[in-house]
Amino acid sequence: MKRILIITSILIFFTSCKKEEKEICGCKNPKTELQWLNQLIKNAENDTTGIYTGQIYYEVVNNQEMFFVLMELDTINGNIKHWFNCDGEKITFTFSEEPKNMKLNHLIYSNYKIDKN
Repeated sequence: MKRILIITSILIFFTSCKKEEKEICGCKNPKTELQWLNQLIKNAENDTTGIYTGQIYYEVVNNQEMFFVLMELDTINGNIKHWFNCDGEKITFTFSEEPKNMKLNHLIYSNYKIDKN
């Protein structure tokens, strides 16, 4: 009987523990709650220029929350690496300031398209 009580207590303990979602930039779902990020994702979804790939990662660099966007956002210079703060303002780095060794383990969005024409 004591054994059953211990097993039941352990099961209740582990099943009642909820993993608390980490807030990103003050919200639970940045893809929908951050208007600028939502629009960026919609633009990527609607892109029909042919071969297209892109990812958006959430990173904390020097204690600053930011989004690392790997996609071509402008066709002028062909740059595919972009950083934005939580308000959607672009963060610029010189080559030497550019964050190195990012973990890229918090993927927010990924897209891959191939034009079949």
